[in-house]
Amino acid sequence: MTTTALKLELPVVDEGRLGGLNGPDRRKIYAIGGYTRFQIAQIEAMVANSGLRSVGKGALNNLVTHFASLKNHAVRVMESHTCERMFAYLCELDPDVLGYYVQIPCRGIVRIMEGDRKHVSHATLDFLVFRRNGVELVECKAESWLLKREDDGEWACNADGWTCHPYKQWADEHGLAFRAFALGTPFANHLRTLEAMYATLDLPPTHEEMRVVERSLALLAAKPYSIEAMEEAVPGFDGRIAMAMLARQQCYGLVTSTPVSLPRHFYLYSNQEQARSADAQAFASLHQATGQPVALDALSLASVTDYQAAL
Repeated sequence: MTTTALKLELPVVDEGRLGGLNGPDRRKIYAIGGYTRFQIAQIEAMVANSGLRSVGKGALNNLVTHFASLKNHAVRVMESHTCERMFAYLCELDPDVLGYYVQIPCRGIVRIMEGDRKHVSHATLDFLVFRRNGVELVECKAESWLLKREDDGEWACNADGWTCHPYKQWADEHGLAFRAFALGTPFANHLRTLEAMYATLDLPPTHEEMRVVERSLALLAAKPYSIEAMEEAVPGFDGRIAMAMLARQQCYGLVTSTPVSLPRHFYLYSNQEQARSADAQAFASLHQATGQPVALDALSLASVTDYQAAL
């Protein structure tokens, strides 16, 4: 009885160190999500212990990133300046995300080994995300890494995207959602555009800029415009205003496929579905144009003597 009581005791969260949502705000999400007291205690423990592990050792060859989060009013330290930073930008720009924590300890994850042996271990997942209606765990991986492990029995791709069976089972047992964020290639255009969008969030628009936005939205309601065409049609419109409109979801654009530095080709849309379709089409062309061959042919791998003979 005493052990059960200790497990249900809510841990003390150092709000000053972590920033982000305060206790009452988290409790509102728990109430909306219908979490039990035991589940709340587990989530609060993950929040309290988030970010305590030094990320330098686990980062391997990645660049450790100190990310200044506007949404959390605190610095979030991540193991990757590409994959995890990309997801952080997406959280910052997603109105459904109210706050998030990084380096989340998950204890007692069960893996099934050869011979149906169970192996219990601890893991540190990348993100604990608080959305308006619930909480989710997220692990960020490069798609190339995931493809190499698709047949290992743990990682799998389904209709909803990538998942990890041991992590998913652990999350289910704790009343949490779990998903894997897969970073595909090429990602440079998307990352730079998100960075440009994020940079506008702490710069409130002036009265004149708001009028420019209104005129731009009126034109977009009729048809898509490239940034260059909008600059010609609306005096005062520029790339920074375009990024601010995208960041606030006032319009949508080719964020994953097209560099902002090519304003003639970066189109803006009033319809999100149309923008997604156009962006996917442009990204598919970009991927095809920049993709590397999966395997070299026999001639490319031939010895010097054989190569000369072939010539």
